[in-house]
Amino acid sequence: MQKHLACLVALFLISVDVFADEPAWRYVAEVGADSPIRPVFRFVALSNTKPDDLAEEVQYRGKEQKYAQIRYGSDDSRRVVVVVDEVSRDDFDLYVDANRNRVIEAKDKIAGTGKDRTAPLDVEITRGLQIVHERRLVQWRLAATRKTISLATLGYVEGVVFIAGKKYSVRRVDGNANGFFADAADRLWIDLNMDKQWDPITEQFPFAPVITLNNQRYAIRGDAIGSRLAIDPLTSEGRIRLRLGELAKDVSLLKMDVMLTGEDGSAFAVSALETPTVVPAGRYALGSVALSVQLTSANQPIHFVFSRVGVDADTRWHELKKDQELILDPVGKLRFGLEIEKSQRIRKPGATIRVQPQLFTADGLLINSCSIGDSADVSGYGNHKQCTVKLSDTTNQAVDVQSSGFA
Repeated sequence: MQKHLACLVALFLISVDVFADEPAWRYVAEVGADSPIRPVFRFVALSNTKPDDLAEEVQYRGKEQKYAQIRYGSDDSRRVVVVVDEVSRDDFDLYVDANRNRVIEAKDKIAGTGKDRTAPLDVEITRGLQIVHERRLVQWRLAATRKTISLATLGYVEGVVFIAGKKYSVRRVDGNANGFFADAADRLWIDLNMDKQWDPITEQFPFAPVITLNNQRYAIRGDAIGSRLAIDPLTSEGRIRLRLGELAKDVSLLKMDVMLTGEDGSAFAVSALETPTVVPAGRYALGSVALSVQLTSANQPIHFVFSRVGVDADTRWHELKKDQELILDPVGKLRFGLEIEKSQRIRKPGATIRVQPQLFTADGLLINSCSIGDSADVSGYGNHKQCTVKLSDTTNQAVDVQSSGFA
């Protein structure tokens, strides 16, 4: 699937020129003990079952190992395997496959003692066949029950913005431990009184498309990776309302998270259905959609993640005009297709042919994850689903059957 899985970075960095005159931003890994900016943890369930494709080239000290898998980066990034080696009730070793090669090696062990361990982990953004990494420092925390492990991005990205002609220091914090800084849970800190004290009450804001400062409304234009930000007076605004198409009678929606991107390279998350979100007027595209549904006949929910296959002439942009409301269906009518390379479309008997199944939303977002499990965190361990593809001849006789999974 990697050839076609999109990377949101292509959306996050649509227009470099928009932010070209702004000072450079930088990631600061450490947070002092006296800082009001605290790391925000995300919990992931641990499992006794080792992933099928995981190799272990290490001699564990303990007799029992527990496993987790997380995505730290874009929705189609390679999952990171985490192994908790339980040595005793008060001692454990933690291994993190930071290079994402699906092999646990001695070098993957994180040094330290106690429930907290800290080590570098790059956020991974995929761009077709190209993979981009950005440096991050991640703190891991094992729960007392040893049934879950949590992670948090330490530090923040910092830079300056100009508001009403004045220059202010700004920090952006990752609020859901995915390495990005434009989700609804992420936080925006602005040193409004310029005293470098970072007051958590008056100088901390949610990362939203529109915020109010000193009774003036401003548009927030920032990329998800945290390298650019602009805060401009809001001159025209509209509303975007998410409205999901009709579900089957035995299916109910549990949760949905949608990433929208603007033509200027800005990105922001929306999770509320049928509740309008105020955003600056402009053109927007759906970048990714993550949703969880429950079947009345099933015990566990099913989670799906779709993301965009690049930004090109076929990208569907939705125009939001001043004072108008734009209704978007994040999924729409699904479209299933099979891709066969042109050079393989005429084959001799007995020759191998590669067929790639693809499932798209109405706006052209490609499925890249499908899992079932109790956890609403679709990037966690989960029980990942697959589809079966049967190739038949003109007489409807099966030629071959294969399974296609998701990374």
